[in-house]
Amino acid sequence: MKPTALPIQLQNIPTELRVIPRWVCWRYAQRTKPDGGAVWAKLPVTAEGRPASTTDAKTWTTFEDAVDGMILEGFDGVGLVLGEDVQGIDLDDCRDTATGSLSELAQEVLEKVSGYAEVSPSGTGIKVFSRTNLDASRTKKEVGVELYREGRYFTVTGHAINGHARLPAQVQDLGWFIRKVWDEDLSVIEGDAGERALALYKGPLEGWDAARIRSEIGPHL
Repeated sequence: MKPTALPIQLQNIPTELRVIPRWVCWRYAQRTKPDGGAVWAKLPVTAEGRPASTTDAKTWTTFEDAVDGMILEGFDGVGLVLGEDVQGIDLDDCRDTATGSLSELAQEVLEKVSGYAEVSPSGTGIKVFSRTNLDASRTKKEVGVELYREGRYFTVTGHAINGHARLPAQVQDLGWFIRKVWDEDLSVIEGDAGERALALYKGPLEGWDAARIRSEIGPHL
């Protein structure tokens, strides 16, 4: 049976994500696993219903157009393609749907990483959108943990987790998390990291001049 996604709560999706022009729609599609079993995948599509790609900017759109497409075409939801200005943490099977309680790892992530966090479409996981020093994407599916820097899209439900409703400008250090889950060190992004961050974050933070951006995030680089 096709899963039922949590109904989207548009009013809770933060402006910092809305202004990024990398939105897609998505729909459930049944796929065959290597072992022959079936799984419901979240297939990205354009607002018009054509296949979308996380590496093809021509298939992305604005938040408003993605929402319109979802409503008009009856898609299951909308999603945001990650990039250098916002990265994502995906924690699967970490939430009790009956009580809303989170696993110890999920609680630790929310305590240590500032970002916009929400419940996944299934209600059993959480996603965190944040500006980080992540050097490369990493996955460890046996424990339900995935980190993505770019080349991936995250579904967005608007079911925000209390205390994590905004996307702050401060760059978050994920070194501790990578050591904890992967037992390895995070590669430091050397050289012009500060200038790159200023350039990347100026766009989403409308109304901020370079001096404001530097004063806000400079101490955290």
